[in-house]
Amino acid sequence: MRLDAVRALRVVVGLGAGVAVTGVEDRRGGPLVVGVELAVRPCCGGCGGRVHGHGASTVGLADLRAFGRAVRLGWRKRRWLCPEESCAVRTFTGQDPAVAPPRARMTSRAARHATRRAGLGRAISEIAAELGAGWHTVMAAVHRWDVMDLSGPYRKTFTDALPRAR
Repeated sequence: MRLDAVRALRVVVGLGAGVAVTGVEDRRGGPLVVGVELAVRPCCGGCGGRVHGHGASTVGLADLRAFGRAVRLGWRKRRWLCPEESCAVRTFTGQDPAVAPPRARMTSRAARHATRRAGLGRAISEIAAELGAGWHTVMAAVHRWDVMDLSGPYRKTFTDALPRAR
């Protein structure tokens, strides 16, 4: 059996088929940084036509720990330009909600994990330390994901753990 290192990394970090690994940076004593970007060029959401690159920026996302180390995704988010003058959508940023929602600083899977842990009574500061993220980053993720439907055995969420006002 031949080991495909990129495929193994995608499984460990939980990346779907629509996301490409662009590199890995092993910071001694620091987090493992995995560079990712969308694997395919999107079509315009307004007219369905071809789009052109219009710049990019890299967003750092806290992720679940792997092999006892903090992991961060360096998501290269591209901006796209629709050349069709009659299209209402001029520019947009490539998104993949399976990786992270717009404007998030934590991956979707890490945010769901943090929300479940908070729902079970863990302090936000403990969860933040576990993930190598800031308190505000974790709290924003818990707030966002608590509102969404987290079905399954971990349905008890953060607001369920809060004392009720009398």
